[in-house]
Amino acid sequence: MSTDNINIQETLKEQRKLLSKNEELIKQENALQREYTVMLRKLVSISNVLNDLQIDETKHFENSNKESVDTTSNIKDSTLPNLKNVSNDTTINTNDNKIPSLIPNKLLESVSDLNWYNDQIKYIRSLEDKNSEMEFDIPEALDNAWKIYKETPLYYNEGVTYDSN
Repeated sequence: MSTDNINIQETLKEQRKLLSKNEELIKQENALQREYTVMLRKLVSISNVLNDLQIDETKHFENSNKESVDTTSNIKDSTLPNLKNVSNDTTINTNDNKIPSLIPNKLLESVSDLNWYNDQIKYIRSLEDKNSEMEFDIPEALDNAWKIYKETPLYYNEGVTYDSN
C-alpha cells in the first residue's frame, strides 16, 4: 500500500502542477488579448489619422493643380492639341472601386507617350482577371486572427470612418 500511496501522491502533485500551468496559460492568453486589443485600437487610430492626412494632401494637390492650370492660360491655343472630343474621365466606377479605363485613341495620337500607361492598364486588368479565378484556402491561424480582429471592440472615436466628401 505504501507504493500505491506514493503513486497517488505523485499523481496529485503532477495534477497540481498541470492545473497551475493551465491557470498561468489562461492568464497569459487574457493578457495577450488585452495587448492585442490595445494595439488594434492604436492601429485604427493611426490609420484614421493617415487617411485624414492623405485626404488633406489630395485636396491640397488638387487646389495647387487648379492654380497651376490658371497660370498656363497665357499659352497660345494653336500650340495645344485639339482634345475637345476626348473624354476627361479615365476611370470606371464599379462598387466604389475605381478601375482605370484605357486612354482614348484620339488622345494617344496627340500624345504618344501615353501608350505606356495604356499598356500598364492592360497589364493590371489581366492580373485582375487571373486573380478573380483563383481559389485558395485560408489557414486556420489566419482565420482565427481574423475572427479575433472582427470581434474586438473599439472605442467609439477610433471605429468611425470619415467620409471624404
